[in-house]
Amino acid sequence: MAVVANIGTTSTGAVDPLEQIAEVCAQHGVWLHADAAYGGFWRMADGVRPHVPDLSAADSLVANPHKVLLCPMEASALFCRHPDALTNTFRLVPEYLTTRHENGSVDFMNYSLQLGRQFRALKLWWIIKSFGVRGIAERLTAAVDLADRLRKAAGNSSHWKVENPDTPFPLVCLRYAPPGLTQEQTDALNQRIHQRVNTAGRSYVSHTVVECGYVIRVSIGNIHTLAEDIDVLWRELSAAAAAEEGSAS
Repeated sequence: MAVVANIGTTSTGAVDPLEQIAEVCAQHGVWLHADAAYGGFWRMADGVRPHVPDLSAADSLVANPHKVLLCPMEASALFCRHPDALTNTFRLVPEYLTTRHENGSVDFMNYSLQLGRQFRALKLWWIIKSFGVRGIAERLTAAVDLADRLRKAAGNSSHWKVENPDTPFPLVCLRYAPPGLTQEQTDALNQRIHQRVNTAGRSYVSHTVVECGYVIRVSIGNIHTLAEDIDVLWRELSAAAAAEEGSAS
């Protein structure tokens, strides 16, 4: 049995109250795993850190450098407070794989289902070596600022709404909701806006479905994305919304 808390959900960037969940798990002796695949490394950004719980409360956690730290696929980092639990689970060593471990070396075949593996850590080492911790933090902060720019533009528009205003991450869920439409009609309208923007080929956005319905999902993370790109995207979203609303009427 284990409890899994999420730090940065895929759809909306929501954050579970990890520290409170950890208290309950401690009372009952239950393993707490933090799925921080997206949100784990954002504590490096000064503006985000106060909004992300202390991850050390978990017994184990996963954070993905390929989602935040500029690494290409695939690079996932597993942190575990109880490494013996992993080795006791996965260790099945025939004689031909028995080796001596000297100077504190770690045999990673005992920590997962994989026996052989690529040198995934090399690309992460290269990123850290190239940018440094401060350089990475600056780029994360820049992504957050770009997301805030998009949120501000939507907030100043009469019919656009940011459906995940509480997330500290640069993940913006937008919904165009003019008055007089049913939820089904609004869902269809947003789907057409989404398709129109992507078909144009200048910008690409994704979507998800939340409590209110279909939303357009904008995830910002490429270091080449500039404020001008966000402004272009906003103009395309606005133009697509006007065109689709006009054609529907």
